[in-house]
Amino acid sequence: MDIKELKEILKTIGELNLKEVHIETDGMKIIVKKSTGEEANKENYVNIEINPKEKSEQNQIAKEIKEQDKETPPAKEMDEIPSGDDIYIVKAQLIGTFYAQSAPGEPPYVQVGSKVKKGDVLCILEAMKLFNEVVSEYDGEVIKICVKNEEMVMPGQPLFVIKKF
Repeated sequence: MDIKELKEILKTIGELNLKEVHIETDGMKIIVKKSTGEEANKENYVNIEINPKEKSEQNQIAKEIKEQDKETPPAKEMDEIPSGDDIYIVKAQLIGTFYAQSAPGEPPYVQVGSKVKKGDVLCILEAMKLFNEVVSEYDGEVIKICVKNEEMVMPGQPLFVIKKF
């Protein structure tokens, strides 16, 4: 299991309303426990056990995570996004990969300046081989695209800014 797979699994588990998950694969045992509601005062934790012969791989994964954190630019500030009654911000509803077009080589669904109607497809978010269309909730004009094609997005992250008609 590589670092990307591990991160994707942990992010997906975080979205689900599960209290506890156990995963065993490739000599690695992962236990994720999460508190909800009444249990909010109890401690949440993730426990990963790795066989002794795989300690060097564990150290490599930890090193990769630290390096990726250094390389990742800070998230764009919300104040860079226009606001107002006529502004609609389309946000990611799930963790996934942002795709601007239906297939490689195809034109993007929308571009800055595109006029959209309620129900028009804006992009696709792919999570664990499931492709989810993101549609506009209003008629309007795309005034900003906040992410790049094939970029990983998090729930609540702005994807598009649309000026409503």
